[in-house]
Amino acid sequence: LDAMIVMDNGSIDATRSIAIKCAQELGGIFVVDSPKDTYDQAAQINAALLYSQSAFFADHVFLLDCDEFLWGGSPAEWFASLS
Repeated sequence: LDAMIVMDNGSIDATRSIAIKCAQELGGIFVVDSPKDTYDQAAQINAALLYSQSAFFADHVFLLDCDEFLWGGSPAEWFASLS
């Protein structure tokens, strides 16, 4: 992936500090705060999608929870699976 946006929705565990450490070590990871204290999943997903497309001109956007993972062998295999 070219970039990863981690949206923190007021986590109270170590999620945010882990995400920030990953961003510092790896680059290409952006840690942002959820825009509201209340969690409206549809509104936040739509906002994240629109932001990703306008900020990064994204061809593909994957919306995952912090405990979900993507796996791909090589970049060629990854792009082949998308098509």
